[in-house]
Amino acid sequence: MRGKVSRDFTPEERQRFQGMREAIQAASPQQQQELRDRAQVWQRMTPQQRDHVRNEVLPKWQQIRRTAKRAIQQRLGVLKNMPESARNQHLNDPNFTRGMSQEIRPRFVT
Repeated sequence: MRGKVSRDFTPEERQRFQGMREAIQAASPQQQQELRDRAQVWQRMTPQQRDHVRNEVLPKWQQIRRTAKRAIQQRLGVLKNMPESARNQHLNDPNFTRGMSQEIRPRFVT
């Protein structure tokens, strides 16, 4: 909705925006910072990358079971702040991907 003037929003968009704003204000400072960081990543993406996330990644993510999502998020948390060489080493370690389904495993391995 970036670039729209508030008067251009539909009532549903205004309501959704207000709900998001309230949720952000109710979040802890750490959660607010995480949301700002995510927004910066999104802004740095090209339109093609954003479309890929919206049209391919998100629908697949929504189909994954909750327990699998939790496992993936934990593994991503481990990788998040690693230098690239350490991250690649971790990704190629069979212990890191142990327990992942064959469908999910190739998405992690480089």
